[in-house]
Amino acid sequence: MKHFGTKVIRTGQLMLRELDIEDAPALYRNWGQYAASTAGLRLEPFTARRQMRDYIDRAAKRYKNPNFYCWVITIAESEDPVGIAGMNIVSASDEVGSLFVSIGEPFADKGYAAEALRAIIDYAFRDIGFNRIEAHSTPGIGISAELMKQCGLNCEGRARQRYKTGTGFEDCDVYAILRGEYGAK
Repeated sequence: MKHFGTKVIRTGQLMLRELDIEDAPALYRNWGQYAASTAGLRLEPFTARRQMRDYIDRAAKRYKNPNFYCWVITIAESEDPVGIAGMNIVSASDEVGSLFVSIGEPFADKGYAAEALRAIIDYAFRDIGFNRIEAHSTPGIGISAELMKQCGLNCEGRARQRYKTGTGFEDCDVYAILRGEYGAK
């Protein structure tokens, strides 16, 4: 694998790029203040713009690392930030990454999450050289399962008590796609 970091990715409707401190007010307004938007990332909703600035500042410090992948999702024509997406490296030696995406509640159901994930999957396989891309979804949230399927990931099963949240341990469904499967689609 060859890591390039969080590079700008353009799609039909979106531009994915590094977070910038100037994004704080709009990202707070469009994404961070909504519990439904941040819950999937196990984040509490942001209650003040300052919290958003701190979140962006922490991410910005990590962009120097070529194996850090975190994008702000913006609408291409307006550059308004509507969410975040990224990929964590699960195992460099096994060439496995794990996706995450979160779109602000006012921008849900517009296809932005699927478009962003498909672009990141393409970048991960074609440019970086991952062999396996995973994503996790809370069981019972149909939109998450549908999103994974739209992006070509297959459900591999349920990981019991995989995550600890404020309400206790929670299960998650594991989805994945392999480089060989991606090339065949």
